[in-house]
Amino acid sequence: MDVINIGIFTQDAPYGIALAEKLTGFQSEFLFYIRSIEDLQEKENTEGLELILIDGPAANAPVKSIGLVETRSCACENEESMQFNLFKYGNIKELSLKLLYIYGLSSGRKQINIENRSSRIIFFCSPYGGAGVSVITKSVAEEFSRYMDRNVLYLTLEEIQDAEEDPDIRCLGEYLYHIAKQDHMGSFIEPFLIQDRYGYERFRKVGGRNPLRELDSEEFNVFMNSIIRTGRYDYILIDSGNHFSDSLLLLMKKSHKLCIVESSCRSIDRGQILESFLKQRVGDGFSAKCVKTMNHYSYGEEQLSDRTNGAASGANPVSIDYDPQSFNRSGTLEQPSIDLDFGKGIKQLAKLLV
Repeated sequence: MDVINIGIFTQDAPYGIALAEKLTGFQSEFLFYIRSIEDLQEKENTEGLELILIDGPAANAPVKSIGLVETRSCACENEESMQFNLFKYGNIKELSLKLLYIYGLSSGRKQINIENRSSRIIFFCSPYGGAGVSVITKSVAEEFSRYMDRNVLYLTLEEIQDAEEDPDIRCLGEYLYHIAKQDHMGSFIEPFLIQDRYGYERFRKVGGRNPLRELDSEEFNVFMNSIIRTGRYDYILIDSGNHFSDSLLLLMKKSHKLCIVESSCRSIDRGQILESFLKQRVGDGFSAKCVKTMNHYSYGEEQLSDRTNGAASGANPVSIDYDPQSFNRSGTLEQPSIDLDFGKGIKQLAKLLV
């Protein structure tokens, strides 16, 4: 996108320089000018600046300037009046995203992105709940981003979501709002994203019903196209669980791969029914893109049987071994370790999905 000229007017020049260096580490398009508070008195010192940050008390400050405040209690963001006071000692990445968002609001410009037309969509689904689709999808996302150096977006279709703890990041619902309005803010995706510990990205959860479940086929297509047009991702991983809709089935036809996750201790009949259904709806390309995965993450080795092996005998079967140590180490089923035995199955699966 275009270079964004930002002036930092401060009484503490070393702080201004340090702040500029940290912010450009997250947003390379930021170009900073460090000046003293007194320089605000001269109009020519603010000409050509898209954003003006003021660190300290200033008389006759420009109308659309952004204050940098010492305490969180003094921070405020009022989009209607375009008045912003940002906590100067907060998380530097969050501050950079807020500045990018404010720039979008104030400038009215679209973000110029270089499209990555090689973006690949990978679907993860199951014939029933509890098969571990979310765990496997997130683990593959980690494998792609951590070990294969790919840019990855994780999308979930879970019906009910817990509210995200961090209110400073804007949520998926807000991003969908801007897309629906077809305004310039729909081109700014970064302020709505959270980055996982190993690099893959996801939208901040709304809290309550997942808004992606409310989209019809046309709306979901617009949403996906807006993401692809950013040129930001090599892979978009969709965790659909056991949810299927017309919009998702249409997207499956366009997907690069389709991963069906089954559980070792569940009846194979549901899996066979789902596979037959998807063959009809996805069409001739189904067999080439389908990768079947048998997940044992919640069951002991004594549960594995010939029936299980038969269920995983389709094209490109992958078996993910039972490995409690991977889950106990992280303390949660949501972020298991992929460096142990569980990860061996994930690595095998990831190689089939690239």
